[in-house]
Amino acid sequence: MGKYSYTFFMLGCTVLILSGSTLGAQELSNSTMKTGLIYKFAQHIEWEQENEIDTFRIGIYGHEPGLMSDIVILESVTLKERPISIIHFSSLNEISKIHLLYFTNDKNNEIQRITNRIAGNPIARFYSYSCWPTHIISR
Repeated sequence: MGKYSYTFFMLGCTVLILSGSTLGAQELSNSTMKTGLIYKFAQHIEWEQENEIDTFRIGIYGHEPGLMSDIVILESVTLKERPISIIHFSSLNEISKIHLLYFTNDKNNEIQRITNRIAGNPIARFYSYSCWPTHIISR
């Protein structure tokens, strides 16, 4: 293979590789990324009395339809070999018996009330600020 043939061959391979990865890539929605982040975060938490947990319960407080439609997929997978249950709360007083709480952007003005409401409970908390990024408050 001559010098120019090799150069064009390498250029052609580069174009194919780059165009293939661009054409094959899918854009993830904000709610899909949040769902993945919540799941990955939950995988790395050392839960209190983890061996006694039969089902991991993830609570969503607030209104975010896209997230609600995406996050239910977590009910089809396991977390640390245990099932996951997704619970939607529309009222602050309803929040109980969960391991992780995600509160939506429309509830950011209630951060202090939410913190006071679940104080003393071993609940990991996520909240969304200006839609993205998601911030994490440790228990």
